[in-house]
Amino acid sequence: MLASAVGGASAYKQTIRETENPRSIERRVFKSVTASLEMLAHEKPPFKPDIMRARNDALARNSQLWGVVLFEVSDQENALPMALRAQLINMALYVDRTTPDVVAGKRPMDSLIDLNQSIIRGLEGIASGDGGGHGA
Repeated sequence: MLASAVGGASAYKQTIRETENPRSIERRVFKSVTASLEMLAHEKPPFKPDIMRARNDALARNSQLWGVVLFEVSDQENALPMALRAQLINMALYVDRTTPDVVAGKRPMDSLIDLNQSIIRGLEGIASGDGGGHGA
């Protein structure tokens, strides 16, 4: 039973990868990561251990996501316009510089959430056909 459920889930994921627009996938990932941050944004230090773990996990996922963005837009083969790639690199570096202060409770998550939401809005425009460009 478990094997067929796992096989079904794998087939479902494969179907999504084959049929979903890459921008839609990127938007979905940003929305998921941002939702995790938003759920914890109201917490103030000192953090209880379970809240600290959840915050660290959410912030780590956000950092990993922006690390992927940085890697992808740094590739010379990336089809995005150079100016947009430069902006995304700067955003990724901002996340890298800001996250340690957020982890330490010295800064709120708001700027990270706002940044992600701006990316989501941009991806929504592209996914709905309002914008252009390929490959983030």
